Amino acid sequence: MSSHPQARITSYMADADLSSKQYYAMKIGSDSKHINIVSDANGKSIGFLMNKPSASGQFAEIAGVGGGALGKLAESVAAMAQLTCTANGDLEVVDAAGEVCVAIALEAGDSGDVIAIDVVNLEPHAADA
Repeated sequence: MSSHPQARITSYMADADLSSKQYYAMKIGSDSKHINIVSDANGKSIGFLMNKPSASGQFAEIAGVGGGALGKLAESVAAMAQLTCTANGDLEVVDAAGEVCVAIALEAGDSGDVIAIDVVNLEPHAADA
């Protein structure tokens, strides 16, 4: 695993048991103090879960936009690929116009791998996909 930029960590509370979702994309949950997994393909993300909260209300560390993180892959990616979320909160390559780019791969990896990423929140134009 390569090195990555320092994470910008923000603390939230989990909306559910997220212990199996470490390194997945997260969104605001039931209110502004809670987070939950991104559950819609190409959904916007506030960042990536860095710890393993095992119940609702437990402390959750989110590596947010403007810093580094680790992300779980749903498919093979090349270094520097723009990445979007699947409906499960893991990452795949941006391959269509208008998809939300939530991360840039800082290394190559295969499905199931955890790789270093740069956390962003971009909507690419057709030429970028």
